Amino acid sequence: MKPPDDVGPYPAIAPEPPVAEREWVLRELAEEHVLATLEGGFYAGRPIASSGPDLEGLDQTRPTAVGHARGGHRSDVAADMGWINDSLAVGAVSLRGIGHHAKARLAVRQDAYSLGHTDDWVIIAVADGVSAAPWSHLAAQHAVIRASTLVRALLDDVGDLPTPGQWATVAEEVRASVEAFARRSVPAPAPGKDAPSVETLALALSTTLDIALVATAPDADGRYRYVHASMAGDGTSYLLDPVLGWSTIRDGQPDQKDAPADFGVVPLPRDPGRPPVINAGQLEPGQAFMLVTDGFSGMIAGGAGVAGVYLHDEWGHGPVDVVRLIQAASLMNPSGDDDRTAVIVWTC
Repeated sequence: MKPPDDVGPYPAIAPEPPVAEREWVLRELAEEHVLATLEGGFYAGRPIASSGPDLEGLDQTRPTAVGHARGGHRSDVAADMGWINDSLAVGAVSLRGIGHHAKARLAVRQDAYSLGHTDDWVIIAVADGVSAAPWSHLAAQHAVIRASTLVRALLDDVGDLPTPGQWATVAEEVRASVEAFARRSVPAPAPGKDAPSVETLALALSTTLDIALVATAPDADGRYRYVHASMAGDGTSYLLDPVLGWSTIRDGQPDQKDAPADFGVVPLPRDPGRPPVINAGQLEPGQAFMLVTDGFSGMIAGGAGVAGVYLHDEWGHGPVDVVRLIQAASLMNPSGDDDRTAVIVWTC
């Protein structure tokens, strides 16, 4: 992909504050916040992260198999873990939400992620298919693969972090690709009928998209650069420090305090109507970068809640294998019945 000239009304990439000035959240469990193991129901044995005993019936939701998913079989769980080099490891886990087993929301796992790397950068793409659109899992998978391919080509061309204008070009190319994929996937209109509009396509197949890059080696100051580019997404990114706890890089939820009045998620293939939202900064050695869908961010809640404490204990102290990724991701929480996906890059 040819890198475009960096022209247009694009905002500058706002630098992150120095590490010492970041806001960190670390707390221990209070008496009223008890982490336990579920004793009954269909999910007996799972950890519970809750401020009370009421799981709103989630523990009684019967797991179901979706045998006729559009596009073929879709696994309930996807996970990966591996080393990029001696000082960098990456892990990813994506689980079908408990709520997707219920009859009212019977759906496959609609989240998707993609991992890749060049000599200089780890490439992460995360997408959250829109639950109301039945083919959204296909849109999410297509978006992350196409985004990763475009970003890899762009990095090969520019040799450094993309500019805001180049990120905008990636976003538009992915949007156009998802639209073209939707037109191939949705049944063709009857003879004499107009082709469906983008808005109509989105009712059948739509997804969010967030992309992140993490440097594979430290810079001259010994830190690892990162960037989170929100293309059309509500993904949230964090720093994890084994001692300091959680620090939110970008809160993808619509109620974030610095969001414009018209902030909202407009999923692909619709045009989000804004350039990508970009956050960039640096990791200290020993810290981790984490990008999640809202199935996780709603539970983590900045790190102060029980789920945040539990996940920091499990994932905040260095690389873990696939089994521990899946075990920790399987926690029960009253606000966590949606699909959940997390990608973590640990520096050592």
